[in-house]
Amino acid sequence: MVKAKEELRILLVDDNKSMRKMLSSVLRKNGFQHLFEAFDGSHALRILAEQEVDLALVDWNMPKITGAELLTEIRNSPTTKDLPVIFVTSEGTQYWRTKAFELGVTGYVTKPFSAEGILEEIEKIFESFPL
Repeated sequence: MVKAKEELRILLVDDNKSMRKMLSSVLRKNGFQHLFEAFDGSHALRILAEQEVDLALVDWNMPKITGAELLTEIRNSPTTKDLPVIFVTSEGTQYWRTKAFELGVTGYVTKPFSAEGILEEIEKIFESFPL
């Protein structure tokens, strides 16, 4: 069964509070209501252990557990291995994009991003992985 976007549960993972608030604002204005925020990868893992999540938007550069390390943990867990993950990062070179997809990321958005850009990437994900 395909979920309506109002029902989707999205995890925002970024050590920058302003970036989390910006993403949250864009998503809420566009009908996404179930948002969780994590300030780093270890916090994200705690949320993933406690909550059902349909999508994660993850920064690459974070303290404690990086986005790449978090993605590896997600892919290695039986409960989250299929979770769509979009990196939202300032790492914009082809090297980092390639590395991210080799690690198993589902989508990639470079900061600074537009609201349209992030929404298009989310839409692409859910066209490929309907929930």
